[in-house]
Amino acid sequence: MHRQVGKWWKKRNLRTHFESGKTSSSTLRRTIGAILLDKLMLKPIPRSFTEGKNRMFIHYKFDMESEEKLTNWMRNNLSLSFYEYEGDEAGTLGEIEAYIIEKLKPILNLAHNGASPWDSEIRLLRRKCADLAKEYYISD
Repeated sequence: MHRQVGKWWKKRNLRTHFESGKTSSSTLRRTIGAILLDKLMLKPIPRSFTEGKNRMFIHYKFDMESEEKLTNWMRNNLSLSFYEYEGDEAGTLGEIEAYIIEKLKPILNLAHNGASPWDSEIRLLRRKCADLAKEYYISD
């Protein structure tokens, strides 16, 4: 990865995962929000009112007050690290990612991580948020 691409990637990840209003495009924010739903009293809402019904609920976001609560919690409790990879083969990078997921089994990583003992619980929590976003849509 070239250094400029590395800098871009860092900014993209910070903007996508650690800024309010980005939950619908961040699986990390949706997962953490689902886990903290009751503790932070978050309110899931549809991503938009114009796209297909399944996507607007599955890719839910939170109302702005909830987005701010989630952002503040993440900034105070999480950190983001990067490793600058000098290779330029996307396939190799994908293989490295798969290897790391297989070995470390990160709890919040649902993709390629069926061995996670928390997979079904996290999926249930996210389903609850999608259902609440659907209720919001119907009642609005």
